[in-house]
Amino acid sequence: MISALGHIAPTPLYQMLWAFRLREVDAMQPERRAMEEKSVRAGIRLLPDLARAIEVESVVTATTEFLMGRAVDWLYLSACKTVPGLMDEVVAYQGSDQLRRAMDAGPVILAPFHFGPSEFLIGGIARHLTPVTIVVSDRGRSTVTDSRKAMRMSATGDIKALRNGTVTVLLSCLQSLRGGRPVMIFPEMSFSTGAGNRVPVPFGGRTLHVPSGVATLAATSGAAVLPCHIERPAPGYYRYVIGEPMPSGADLTEALFAHCESLIRAGRAAEWEFWPMVPRLLRGQPAPRSWPGVIPHLLRGLRKRARPPRTGQPPG
Repeated sequence: MISALGHIAPTPLYQMLWAFRLREVDAMQPERRAMEEKSVRAGIRLLPDLARAIEVESVVTATTEFLMGRAVDWLYLSACKTVPGLMDEVVAYQGSDQLRRAMDAGPVILAPFHFGPSEFLIGGIARHLTPVTIVVSDRGRSTVTDSRKAMRMSATGDIKALRNGTVTVLLSCLQSLRGGRPVMIFPEMSFSTGAGNRVPVPFGGRTLHVPSGVATLAATSGAAVLPCHIERPAPGYYRYVIGEPMPSGADLTEALFAHCESLIRAGRAAEWEFWPMVPRLLRGQPAPRSWPGVIPHLLRGLRKRARPPRTGQPPG
C-alpha cells in the first residue's frame, strides 16, 4: 500500500493523508484538538514579546494540527522513499556547503530545534551529506531502537543513536566527534554530560531555563555548532536548513535560543513542538548532579550499607 501511495503526486497525496488523519483524530479523540489548542495557546501567552510578533491564531492552528497528525509525515515520506528519485524532488537542502566546510575545519555539533517533523533532519543529513550520531531521549533502552527505526523510515543512512542519561553518553559523543561524525543534539532537550545544568536565557520577553548540554559538549570538544531546522515551503515539500556556525564561548546557549526566536518571529517556524513546554522551561528543572558531586554521594551510600546493623536489628 505504501509503495502504491508513492505514485500519487506529492501535493495531493500529502493533503489527502493530512485530511484523513485529522478527521480520524477528531472522530476517535473529540477532545484532542481543544486540548492541544489550549496548551499551545497557553505557551504563546506566556511569551508576550513573541505573542505580539506572530500571527497567534495561525501558529496555534498549525502547531495543533501538527501535534494531532505528525505520523502523517512518516507515512508520506515512507511512500516517497519507494519511488526512485522522488525523495530528491520533495526534499531540498540549504546550507550543505556550510556543513562540509565546518567538517573540513574540525568537529561539528548540529543543533536542530523542534520545528515541524524535526526528526527527519537526522535521516536526511545521514542520507544526503554525512554519517551522524544523535543523542535521543533517556526514557529507556527501547527508545534508542524505536528512534533509530523511525529516523530510517524516511531515509536510509549511517545513523548512530546514543541514549541520553547514560554514564558514557559524553564519552561516546566525543568519540564520534573525533572520528569525524557530526553529533546532533536538540537544544531544548536535556543532555546529561555530567555538567548539564540549566542556564537562564532571554526568550520572547521572559527568561527560559534551558539545558546547557550543547555548550558543554562544544567547550569540551572544541566543535563548531551549526543550528538547523526544517521548513515546509509547500504541501508535501520540505527544506532542510543548516545555518552558519554559532559564536563559541559562554554565550553559545543564549545565541542558539536567540536564533530559535528569530525563526519564529520571521514566520519560518510555525510548528514549534515546545509551545506546550514553555511553562516548564520558564520554571526550570532541578539541576542534575555533576559527576564530582555524584562520587561522594555514592561513597556515602556504600559506607552506610557496609555498616553493621544495630544490636537487635535484623540486617537491612
